[in-house]
Amino acid sequence: MFNTFFTFLLPCFMLLLAMLNISVLPEFVSSSFVLFMYFHSAFNSLILIFSTRTYRQVLYGWWSKVYSLISRKAITNWQSINRIFVETTSTNGHRTTRS
Repeated sequence: MFNTFFTFLLPCFMLLLAMLNISVLPEFVSSSFVLFMYFHSAFNSLILIFSTRTYRQVLYGWWSKVYSLISRKAITNWQSINRIFVETTSTNGHRTTRS
């Protein structure tokens, strides 16, 4: 099942998304998923993609952008929590209940 997913279903899904012009990666990276169709093993396909320096750099750059968005969102959530805590604290330092 695992091998079938990576060698057939994932490339078909990525190819379908590419045909609909829906892509989260640059075109030359998303088109590399078509390479999965021509290999018998997902492991060999991953070695081919990650051994290519261009693909590796683009995937790393994409992942770092996603990670920075996630970490900024986490910081925003903490700032929101702190803001709520400050709003629910009275001037004398005791917590008040919100109605």
